[in-house]
Amino acid sequence: MSFSRRTLLKASAASSVMGVIGVPLVASNEEIGESDMTKNAQIPDSRIIWPPEHSPASSRVFAQNTIDIAATPETVWSLLIDCVKWPSWYKHCSDVSVLKGGPLLSANSQFRFKTLGFYFEPEIVTFMPNQMLIWSAKGPAGTSGAHAWYIEPTPGGCHVVTEDA
Repeated sequence: MSFSRRTLLKASAASSVMGVIGVPLVASNEEIGESDMTKNAQIPDSRIIWPPEHSPASSRVFAQNTIDIAATPETVWSLLIDCVKWPSWYKHCSDVSVLKGGPLLSANSQFRFKTLGFYFEPEIVTFMPNQMLIWSAKGPAGTSGAHAWYIEPTPGGCHVVTEDA
């Protein structure tokens, strides 16, 4: 089965730095909007292993998005770690380059991208293929944060959780 990067899901820029990745086989439209993501209470997923300095419990900001995707965890993972191609499916992302490691993200990678008008240079802090990816980065005005992806296999593909703290 072949999946187009162009049909990947973007997340609300207001709730997530990077957004939720998805192959929208569950809908016929080319791009799924924020209304298709769950809007449950923002309770951190206990399966995500946060760096201590970015724990949701001590963070001033926390956002979570979840989605069920009709694609295997391996397919979602392969698109996620190919960060240079993110702009082809996430319109709020541009100017992506791998600074350390590469060409795909790996356990020791550092990369650079622009989103929502700001440049970030995240470092990978957790790299568990086909399951969990967490990066942390310094942001504008002395801020810092982390972004986590958790991918869980389901009978119909996978369930993806993204969190920012």
